[in-house]
Amino acid sequence: MDNCLTKPDVVFTPGHAPHHVSLWEPWTRTVFCGETMGSYLTSVRTVVPMVVVPFFDLSQALSSIDRAMDLCPEMLIFSQGGPCHRAKKARE
Repeated sequence: MDNCLTKPDVVFTPGHAPHHVSLWEPWTRTVFCGETMGSYLTSVRTVVPMVVVPFFDLSQALSSIDRAMDLCPEMLIFSQGGPCHRAKKARE
């Protein structure tokens, strides 16, 4: 499939910071989550939270994680740590 003209959807995901967004590629079932869900430690396959004081808002962060995971991604791309091919496990 030729996706060079297809653009990802922008998903508003505040919490880490009030202006944070993620990108959703439905054709690859990938969320480019940035720091919405934290950082992914590839060596131990673990997600660790990212808190930016004074901007962090726990309620918004949890809602944003739910919003991203409601898309049922197969892969998450973190800005720190790289790709996680086990998206469902990352939420746990």
